[in-house]
Amino acid sequence: MAFKDYVNTDLSVFFNTGEFSDSVTIDGQQVNVVIDDDRLKKRSAEYGGVSTGMILYFVPVAAFSSRPQIGSTQIFNNRMYWVDDVSETAGVYEIVLNQNRGE
Repeated sequence: MAFKDYVNTDLSVFFNTGEFSDSVTIDGQQVNVVIDDDRLKKRSAEYGGVSTGMILYFVPVAAFSSRPQIGSTQIFNNRMYWVDDVSETAGVYEIVLNQNRGE
């Protein structure tokens, strides 16, 4: 088994709702994500502090047909958010959403 196969096996555990993740609706699709408020607080300096209406979550890359774009919108559990940041590591997106669009 290749390294990527091991990583994908770990992702199935990490994104299992019985373990770490929550099932949410993103743009009408049920997706398992890990919401991480602690990571959002650690990154708060990049955003001038954390405000109400911000979410940071992790999701498998395979959950989306294409990479979410910064500035685009996502309907996350029936609420509209703007994508503030997207990064990818080892088959997982880290996405920061914000309801307050400050441009």
